[in-house]
This record gives sequence, C-alpha cells and structure tokens, in this order.
Amino acid sequence: MNLLNFKSKLGKDVAVTFIAQAFIMVTFFIVNKVLSNTFGVEMYGQYSLIKKNSAVISMVMLAGMGIAIPRFVAYYKAKANPTKANSIIVSSLIIVFLISFLTIILALLFSDQLENLIIGVKGDLKLYYVTLIYSLSICISAFMYSFYRGIGDFLKFNTTQIVIQILILMSCLFVNKHLLDVLLWWSLLTIVATIIIVYKDFARIFKEVRKQIRKADLKDSINELLPFGITRLFGDFILFSFNALPLIFSNSEFGIRQTAFFSVGVMITNMITPLFGFLGMVLLPYVSEQLAEENHRKINSSVNRLMWIYIVLSVVLTVIVVLFSEFVIQMLFSTEYLESSAIVRVLIWTIVAQAVYLLLRNPIDAVSKFPLNTINLSLSFIVMFFLFYNSGSITQLGYSYLISNIVLALLSVISWYFVYPKFLSKKINPNKFC
Repeated sequence: MNLLNFKSKLGKDVAVTFIAQAFIMVTFFIVNKVLSNTFGVEMYGQYSLIKKNSAVISMVMLAGMGIAIPRFVAYYKAKANPTKANSIIVSSLIIVFLISFLTIILALLFSDQLENLIIGVKGDLKLYYVTLIYSLSICISAFMYSFYRGIGDFLKFNTTQIVIQILILMSCLFVNKHLLDVLLWWSLLTIVATIIIVYKDFARIFKEVRKQIRKADLKDSINELLPFGITRLFGDFILFSFNALPLIFSNSEFGIRQTAFFSVGVMITNMITPLFGFLGMVLLPYVSEQLAEENHRKINSSVNRLMWIYIVLSVVLTVIVVLFSEFVIQMLFSTEYLESSAIVRVLIWTIVAQAVYLLLRNPIDAVSKFPLNTINLSLSFIVMFFLFYNSGSITQLGYSYLISNIVLALLSVISWYFVYPKFLSKKINPNKFC
C-alpha cells in the first residue's frame, strides 16, 4: 500500500504531514491552555465563539478554492499540462480576492445586524473589525496551504503551517492578554508571514502566466472553477457552521458561561480530529492524480484499508478521553472547567463520526464535480438545526450535535460506497461528471 510505503513520494508526504500535524496539535494544546487560564470562563466562551465564526467567514472568503486548487492543479499536473495548472492558480486567486472584498464590504455595511452574532456582544466595533481581519488572515493562509497541496510540495505545505503556528504561539505568550490584542497580533503575523513565504513562488507563476496564457484562458479557468468552488463554498460554510452554530445557539439560550463549557467539548474534539484530517490533505491531490491515470482499483484499495484504521484509532482515542475526561480537562484547561466533564463525555464521540467524514470527503470531491459533500452537509445541518430547536438543556444540545455528526458520517459512507461505483460503471470523465 503506497500510503504506508515511506520510500515512495506519497509515503513520505504522509509521514511528513503526520509529524507536522502532531506538532501543530501540541502547540494548539499549549495555546488553548494559556488562553483558557488567562481569559477566564466567560471571555474564553467569547473567544471560542469568535474563533468558530471567523472560520465560517474565512471559508466564505475562500469561495471553495481550498478544495478546488489541490483538486484541479493536481489533475492537470498529472495530465502534463502545467500551463493549465498555472492558469487555475491565478484564476483561483482572482476569485478569492473578489469574494473576500465583497464579504468585507457586506460585513461592514451590516455590522449592526452581525456584531452580536459574530462576537457575542454589541457595542464593541473594534473587536468586530479585528475579527474581520482575523478571518481574512485565516483565508489567506488557507489559500497558501491549498496552493502547496495542489503543486504537490508537502514539505512547504507542512513547514508553512508550523511557521504560522509558532508565530501564533509566540504572540500568545508575549503580547498583552486581551482578546482584541491576541486576535490582532495573530492576524498581522499570519498575513505578513504568508506574503513573505509565497512571494517567490507566485512571482514565478505570474511571470509564466504573462508569457504563456491569454486572458481568454484565465476566463475559461474561472468558468471551470466557479461552479465547482461555489457549490463547495456552501458546503464549507455549513461545515464550519457545524461548530459555530452550537455556540451561537448555546450563547443565545443558555448564556456565555454554559457556552464556554460546551466549547470545551468542541475544542477537545477539534484538537484530536486534525490527526484524521491530515491524511485527507494528501488524499485529495493523490486521488485526483490516480483518477487522471484511471487507477480506480488503487483508489478503492487505499480508502478501504484506511477506513478500518480510522475507525479503530478514533474509537480508541475516544474511549481514552471518556475514561480520563476530568484529567484531560485539567491538563488542557484548568480545574475551573471541570463542570464541563459531562458534556465533554457526550461530545467526544463525534471524533469517530468526524474521522469517517474527514477520510471520505476528499476522495469524494476528487472523483466528481457534483457536490455530494455539500448535499451531505446540508442534510446533516438540517437535522442539527431541528434537533437544536427542540433541545431544552446543554446536555440535549450535546446529543443533538453528536447525532448530526453521525448522520454526516453515514451519508459520506453512502456517497463513497454506492455513488462512486455508479460513477465508475458509467465510465464518465471525472472532470465532466456532474
């Protein structure tokens, strides 16, 4: 199995990515420990709300290009068409710039209506504006990560993530421990570091584009990217709303303190799930390349074996957290958050469902332009919204969150094991499938 053959390029990419994601997870633990102790329960609840909402805003700005870039660039590179790959990169940058600009303008125009929803309070425009800058920084760094995934440079992909995470950790340790200051420093350091890192690579690409590509080619690439990206944009919006909606609903119904306790469970889950998401980062370009070469048996074999590994590993990690929940909370947060132990033991089971979804979402996007993931996310989100509306306590809210994640995992399994075989039987060009 190439994924476990560490002498192959794919095996090396997997190994490097795993090590990098493990390092990032540890720094995430440290950052969370520092902030949860510094902010206190209420401010930590607001920080969690802003962090989740910023992720939602950044995904809108990214306009689905985080998936489109590694998918299309890897595909055209495998087809030995570097000119088209460069056209895709520049076109995606144009799309992200325009959508980000429009998003910021709309957020400023409707600040009165959005302020309380996004930052949890009204009358703090400075924090609201900084949250928008923070969202933009997440978008810019995510674009950079997708770019390096697309061109297959996983060493840079992982190195850049480590650099950004170290900068965040340093700023968290040394800057003034006010929420606004922390977010502002994170934003500025991320934006500056990203520009410095990608400058030479993008300068080279733009130089090649000016020589080889016409405006009509860019227009064709934009027309190819937009339908794929916009459908994924809606899916990304829902995906990140999966974590944001529970906090928004909890803050509205049960107050910021209960929201802080709920966010502890969500945060612990989010600390662990990157261990399962990292392989998907490698799988999307890998499956796209294999698809271009029509190696469908290799694709199925790799995904099937990984499915069992993911399920077993996620169950083991979940059971460990359940058995030692109070110790985990004290280690990652403090004794002040022990009240959240009951809700943590419920929410932590979402790791299993998320592991299945995180494994399958990238291969699903690679094999088809049809937005299966978006449909799955939409249906799961409807289930979540209905269950939240009928939740009368924070515990019921936790079970609602868990059930909706299980629905998402089951829909992903159906999409991969029933829809993909039908696609193969029709023998349709994957770049035309819709």
